[in-house]
Amino acid sequence: MKRAVLIGILLIFDYSFSQENVGEIFDSANKFYIDEKYQEAVDEYVKILNTGYENGAIYFNLGNAYYKLGSIGKAILYYEKAKKIIPSDEDIINNLNLANLYIADKITPIPELFYIRYFKSFTKLMSPNNWMKVFLTLYVMLCLVICGRIIIKKQKVKNFLHKLIFLSAFLTALSLFILLYSFYELNRHDWAIVMSDKVEVSSSPTEDSTQLFSVHEGTKVKIKRTNEKWIEISLADGKVGWITKDHIEII
Repeated sequence: MKRAVLIGILLIFDYSFSQENVGEIFDSANKFYIDEKYQEAVDEYVKILNTGYENGAIYFNLGNAYYKLGSIGKAILYYEKAKKIIPSDEDIINNLNLANLYIADKITPIPELFYIRYFKSFTKLMSPNNWMKVFLTLYVMLCLVICGRIIIKKQKVKNFLHKLIFLSAFLTALSLFILLYSFYELNRHDWAIVMSDKVEVSSSPTEDSTQLFSVHEGTKVKIKRTNEKWIEISLADGKVGWITKDHIEII
């Protein structure tokens, strides 16, 4: 028992120490950025990520530092990572849109069905953590309404609570569905950013295959299939082809 307590204390101490270190490095990185020492800022932000700690603010600041260095591909990569965590943040969206202006590839996406587009937009109104809070709140309300329906004896109130149960259950189920979808989007890794200046996209995963089209630094691609060396990508306009893995970084 004493050993278990000691291990617990050490883990808490180590966590607190790590958190303190992260805060110090983050402050140092921000100071480098303010002083326009952008490469030093990048090095510090990356140092934080290498500890396994990550959040939207670090990714956003790292994207800003890369943007100042003129590394558009890296800037877009980290803006996209930040957007996954904080999808409704206006600064992230605006900076990502600004960085996208520098991409050579001007791709017109295939239109989505309106209800899919509206659903995706709705889920991005809040972060997954905030959707978690909404779900828990609605779940607690549903439990309280059910308890009230059981305890209260007055028939009119019971009838009202009976109807309220269905509404609460529907909203709770809807919030749970949105929550699960939000976490699915957060944890999926089938999108990537092109890092090379220009990449020829081939018809098959072989060196002597036909070149179909080219993509440039900063372009966002969807990963369809991979093998040891090659990756099949698709663009927002429906074009599909193969490139080698060393040309992209996964969001």
